[in-house]
Amino acid sequence: MSLSPRDAEVAYPPDGYLALFQAMGRLVQQGQSWSGNERNTAFLNCGGTRFANVSAATGLDFADDARALGTVDWDHDGDLDIWLKNRTSPRLRLMLNRTDNNATGHSFVAVKLRGTTCNRDAIGARVEVVVKPRNSESRPPNTEQPRLIQTLYAGDGFISQSSKWLHFGLGRSPDIQHIIVRWPGGEPEQFSDIAADRRYVLIQNSGAPVEWRPPRKTPVLPPAPQVVPESTEQAKILLSSRLPMPRLPYRQFGSATEHAVAPRSKPLLINLWASWCVPCIAELKEFTTQKETLRAAGLEVLALSVDGLAEDNRTQPADAQRLVERIAFPFESGLATPELLDKIERVQDLLFVMTAPFAVPVSLLLDSEGRLAVIYRGRVDIAGLLQDVANLEVSRQQWRDASVPFAGRWYRAPDERDLRSMARIFEDLYLDDASRYLELAVEQHATRPRPPSLTAEERSLMDRDLADAHVRLAEARQKQERPDEAIRHYRKALALAPDSTRVHYKLGNVLGSQRHLDDAIEHYQQVLQRDPKYAKAHFYLALAYRQQGRIDEAIHHFQQAVTLKPDFADGHHRLGLTLASTGRGDEACRHFEQCIRLKPDWPLPLNALAWILATAADSDIRQAEAAVRHAERAVELTDNENPTMLDTLAAAYAAAAQFERAVATAEAALSLVSDAESNRLAEKIAKRLELYRQGRPYRED
Repeated sequence: MSLSPRDAEVAYPPDGYLALFQAMGRLVQQGQSWSGNERNTAFLNCGGTRFANVSAATGLDFADDARALGTVDWDHDGDLDIWLKNRTSPRLRLMLNRTDNNATGHSFVAVKLRGTTCNRDAIGARVEVVVKPRNSESRPPNTEQPRLIQTLYAGDGFISQSSKWLHFGLGRSPDIQHIIVRWPGGEPEQFSDIAADRRYVLIQNSGAPVEWRPPRKTPVLPPAPQVVPESTEQAKILLSSRLPMPRLPYRQFGSATEHAVAPRSKPLLINLWASWCVPCIAELKEFTTQKETLRAAGLEVLALSVDGLAEDNRTQPADAQRLVERIAFPFESGLATPELLDKIERVQDLLFVMTAPFAVPVSLLLDSEGRLAVIYRGRVDIAGLLQDVANLEVSRQQWRDASVPFAGRWYRAPDERDLRSMARIFEDLYLDDASRYLELAVEQHATRPRPPSLTAEERSLMDRDLADAHVRLAEARQKQERPDEAIRHYRKALALAPDSTRVHYKLGNVLGSQRHLDDAIEHYQQVLQRDPKYAKAHFYLALAYRQQGRIDEAIHHFQQAVTLKPDFADGHHRLGLTLASTGRGDEACRHFEQCIRLKPDWPLPLNALAWILATAADSDIRQAEAAVRHAERAVELTDNENPTMLDTLAAAYAAAAQFERAVATAEAALSLVSDAESNRLAEKIAKRLELYRQGRPYRED
């Protein structure tokens, strides 16, 4: 399951492990087996270092995708039975141990611990059962008594917890001398007068075992055949909590204009079909013949063809249009767009751990508010559809009960889906949809009931959830270039979580981007009060100080940033620029060089270093050959199209006394200065060009 490093001294990169785990998750979503469809195996300890494979003999070698195992004496017959937990059907198996202990002559003893000064379940306790050997006379002197040892764990396997009764098999040595319990954090305690084939509760500091007898009536559990339901192409999924849908664009036949599915005053069935799909055609014809019944139920239908969207393009939209015209389809129809299909698949991926490949026909029932209520895979059963439409008006509890395919009693009612998760699945390509979900998430968390019975911790958790919704909406607003709204939501988040370094930092960033520098500085300072080692907070605080002309403070915080994070290339670059602006060229060069080591293909530090090495007034700093090398690389990386880089290269050529090349390069730079740019750069290049024509290099003052 995990990928371990071959060298114990080398840590496996976290991003590689995460990529592996995500790949396994995708396989599971596709219905693949996590265990490679291997059969379960069971091994018998033969004593010493030998084990025998007894998988088939035990009857445990199922081809299940098994996950966990728990042991318990379920039927109280003195041997351990097994519960098996699988990821796929059957989810649970109870395997009863049918060993006849009377025939084998084997005995057992079972104990359950109860702590008084340690934890009540005595988790972590070690229990030793000391037995008398069968032939004590023949035992060599000064040898220890045979003993059996177990430790009580809270969880003894992968996502599993066996019974807290510790079960000891005694074999044919039923005589128990005593039991020693080493309680967590306490002294060892000895319990005597214990017989085989009994169960005892051992209470800490009591010194006396308490016998426990199982119930007299043992439920009869006859073996049950594993009946695999017949596979069907039809499925209906009622969502226990209805979901608002993203914007779903479609086109009408013969039109390039996109329309969006919008909430209507009536329920809406979106039917996805194709003209090459036989069940789809039969379904459309049934909708047509049942039009009066469907309309009487208050249902609208929108049939959207996927013709032309398949990879093989076996049919085109014109084929779909001819079909709906031929059968006189009475409801609205049109063409699905790739965006609509992509969004529907994303919603299904979120809802279901395992998702089947997209196949038509598939239909979505939306309520009158445009929320997804039911998903139908395969042909829709009209009678069931009409019942679902009628049930859209029942109470929330009744709808929730109907969403479960069997009767029962709720242990805990399912929560509404947190709409932040809906936003997450759309924020990579569909930012407007993600923003809408985050707006709804803010409303969802802000309106959740807060009864007086809530603890302070529960209230704090609700505040954090609401603050996170505001933060994520603020981030979306920044991406949408709506900074004022971003600032408003960050401030609301900060009101709920005033000690959050994350919110102070992000608010400082957006305030700084809008040149609200005093406010930005205040929030960066709040971050550093809470976390003085936050390198990026030092960095952005330094940027704000530099914009205010507070150079010494800027240099200090840039230095803090690169000290805390030596591989911070941006920090080295900005520190180098700031040092250079104060005439500290030698120090600046060291930071530019470090930046280039970290990011060798970044033209900005290459250009900055080349400029100092070519034009510094101090001859101890100037290195003409190195300046040419760095400047040529910067020009190469910018495809000879950046006038600033060409200006630096011209200065480097002049420093190396290559004046013809300096003149040609400066002229090229001058030709690239656009009209939209300030004349200042053009004037500077022109002045330097005159020096090169005179055979003189340029030197900074």
